[in-house]
Amino acid sequence: MNFAEQYAKKRAEKDPDFEKIWNDPEEQINFQLRKELIALRLQLGLTQQQFAELVGVAQPLISRLENGSQNITVEKLQRILVRTQTGARLKIEIEHDDLIANK
Repeated sequence: MNFAEQYAKKRAEKDPDFEKIWNDPEEQINFQLRKELIALRLQLGLTQQQFAELVGVAQPLISRLENGSQNITVEKLQRILVRTQTGARLKIEIEHDDLIANK
């Protein structure tokens, strides 16, 4: 289980609505972005405050991005990744069902 999955499990135990949202297909991309952001921060061993200082934003912004009260845009995530100077980069893939591709 990776860092983000551990975080989600702990959060779901405290917040019953979290698990419902976590499994909502329409929310999956937002959750994936949040999971990746949290995983990066935890892999760096940083608190939200330390991470915010590293990327040059206020800590409440990191909190809002991680908890979903503010959407993460691709542009915002890319800026954060560049500022961490870890070599982390954003990769976007579009997956599709074979049934859709054959129509």
